[in-house]
Parts: sequence; C-alpha cells; structure tokens
Amino acid sequence: MTEMSKPLAEASELVRKFNHESRHLAAGWEFPGDAYSAVAELADLARKLGQAIDQSVRPVQTTSDAGRLTVDDGGDPDVAMVRVQNRRGQAVYAALRLSYALDELHSALSPLGARLPADS
Repeated sequence: MTEMSKPLAEASELVRKFNHESRHLAAGWEFPGDAYSAVAELADLARKLGQAIDQSVRPVQTTSDAGRLTVDDGGDPDVAMVRVQNRRGQAVYAALRLSYALDELHSALSPLGARLPADS
C-alpha cells in the first residue's frame, strides 16, 4: 500500500465497521432519523468518489504522458491507456449515479419518523 492510498484504506475500513455495527438495532441506531443521517453521509461520500477515482489514475496518466508506461504482457501502452481512461470514465460516472441515487433515497427518508410507545 502506498502512502497516498492509506486514507482510502482507512475509509474502506470505516465503512466495513459501519456495516458490521449496523446489522442490529441498538440505541442510536433504531429510528428513521438514524437511517436519514447515515444515508446523508453515504451520499456525501459518494459525491467525493468521482474526484478520488479521477485522481487515483493521475500517476498512470503522468507516466503515459512521459512515454514511460509499460504493459506486463508487452502490449501497447497507448491501447492500455485508452482502456484505463474508458474505465476511469465509467467509474466516475457510476460514482455520480450512486450519489444521485443516494440523494433520492435521502429525500425519500426525509418525511419519515417513528411513533414511540408512549405516543400510542
């Protein structure tokens, strides 16, 4: 792991921790407002993914621009770079779509609440 990828590994670990801890309802994780807050954070994370994806590929682009890119199987570096750029574009677009979907989910959660036992 490189130094620059460490924050991404930490973010991944925090999402894994959330996935583990949110499996069961508990104090602080039991009402629609809790889901609303979690989805808001996921949407914010998704909005940042496109830039992170784009910047993750920057070292490859710089190496290619300098004419120093190689391909393990002896393939054409220019062809490989086109493939990388196409896949990067797809990933950035998928992140954008994810952020839109999470924003819509956040909006759907917005009006929801819970009737507490004392309210019955």
